[in-house]
Amino acid sequence: MIFIDITKYKPSNEWLVKAQAVKDLVKAELDYKKKLDIIDSHKLLWGELKEDLRKLSHNKCWYSESVDASAHSHVDHFRPKGKVVEKDKTEREGYWWLAFDYLNYRYSGGAGNVRKKDKFDVIKNKCTKEDDDLEDEVIYLLDPCKRADVGLLNFIDNGEITYSAELADWNKERVIYTIETLNLNFNMLIEERAKVWKKCNSLITDAQSILEELSTKQTVKNNTLFEEKLEQIAELKDKTKPFSAVAQSCIYSSGLSWLKQI
Repeated sequence: MIFIDITKYKPSNEWLVKAQAVKDLVKAELDYKKKLDIIDSHKLLWGELKEDLRKLSHNKCWYSESVDASAHSHVDHFRPKGKVVEKDKTEREGYWWLAFDYLNYRYSGGAGNVRKKDKFDVIKNKCTKEDDDLEDEVIYLLDPCKRADVGLLNFIDNGEITYSAELADWNKERVIYTIETLNLNFNMLIEERAKVWKKCNSLITDAQSILEELSTKQTVKNNTLFEEKLEQIAELKDKTKPFSAVAQSCIYSSGLSWLKQI
């Protein structure tokens, strides 16, 4: 998962005008099924923002950090627009008033969004109408647009996502729910993340060996090699690269103080 500050993004005025017009239509319709019909008949509208949202994350899925040019990506409604499916499988009306609110959009790979679909469990202060305060909702699903949420995820050397041992039980539940809901430990994702970890760990090991040699004998060659390794490690954790959070976890887990400069 990658942090995206969506508040720094704003669609064109033309799009905002069109979205507001549809919002007004949806709000004016009192029949819930007809509300959803109006939303569905204007579904191309959020698709118009897909490229903008993709660029915000350097082509990466906001949830998985993967890049797959051949996959069909989606504009996900973080809070489901049509209906909501709770953890106990019960259903309730969705957040129809957010269907055309771009702040509710998340750029998602197809696999994760298909698994997520209408799942969105709220443990406290459920919002059921437009005037309710979304910030009061206590939700399970981690949000890539919340920096603190992104920080709850941890990675291990086999490529799996998990939680940090020091997390409170509530946050552990949120991590588990998010992994399951978004299919974040899908086999192909695990394999790709494991490759990044392995590459990063290998570079760290090589750099540490060079550094130990430099502690006893300074050479231009070894200094150059050490700088090259640092650059390669830094490239893996660059925010534009797929699974950069995995490289960051690998660096952190090493416990090596010299890596703090990267």
